[in-house]
Amino acid sequence: MREPFSPVMAGDNLLLDYVTIEHPLIFILTIIGTVIVAKIAFVLTRRYFDRRISKRRSKLIAQGVQYLILFVGVYYGIYYILGLNLFALAASLGVIGIAIAFSAQQIIQNFLAALLIGITRTIQIGDWIVSLEAPGTGPSEVLEITLTYTELRSIDGRVYFVANSLLLSSRVVNYTRSGFTEIPVTLKVAAGCDFEMVKSIILSAADSCKRILPNMPKDEKTEALNILKIPNIKQLFKVSKDKEVDIGMFTPRVLISNITKTDITIDVKIWIREIQKKDEIVSEFLDCIAKGFERAQIQFA
Repeated sequence: MREPFSPVMAGDNLLLDYVTIEHPLIFILTIIGTVIVAKIAFVLTRRYFDRRISKRRSKLIAQGVQYLILFVGVYYGIYYILGLNLFALAASLGVIGIAIAFSAQQIIQNFLAALLIGITRTIQIGDWIVSLEAPGTGPSEVLEITLTYTELRSIDGRVYFVANSLLLSSRVVNYTRSGFTEIPVTLKVAAGCDFEMVKSIILSAADSCKRILPNMPKDEKTEALNILKIPNIKQLFKVSKDKEVDIGMFTPRVLISNITKTDITIDVKIWIREIQKKDEIVSEFLDCIAKGFERAQIQFA
């Protein structure tokens, strides 16, 4: 066994100490031969063990044999042909790699998360999102996605810097991606009120608010219909592929959730498109309801 090489100045036919220009060619041929032998060994081992044990165990044994041959062939080529001490090299690189990994673990995680976000495009600049694992941010607009963090701006103007790894591993609601958001509004009216009249006033108030679906300008309605034709969105709303999309599916719903001796609890479900204007839309909606109740002399509980 000769000693591993050390780099020196050599003549025309030497690349490194004891390593001539023929050695790299021999090394390449050795690796190719090793791969071929490993493949043949894998096939033969599978054929032998498939008849005697389960195919799952047979595959594991065959892979073990294949990897063993590959390791022996690569080790022989590196150590005996090129003269490199494989274990010393691996140990040196391993210690350095471990040190770097521990010192920059968060940076690496956030960098890889940024790459995955960019590839999958689950979050894009301009989207309005909510991270369920980052409480307190609320609906926020994505301002920028850097290699380590994502910059978000909430409705109240606060700017948050959230680590990319947190966004990737957490549950994120992307309001822009779906295009539509259902907003629950709870009301309580005095017991004994005419529910049909209450329902009529609520639906009339929703109809008067132009930012509550299905009310919208023609250009927005066309855009909404195009969004609803996307297969994933149709599946979300449980609309079959061969069925035409009806914008009327967003008509507000008025439901009774509870009745007591003193009051009736009513849950109203409305759909909007602009999640960033949720508070304004709900406020306008409630104001219209209050005026309608006042005219009809219906009392809130």
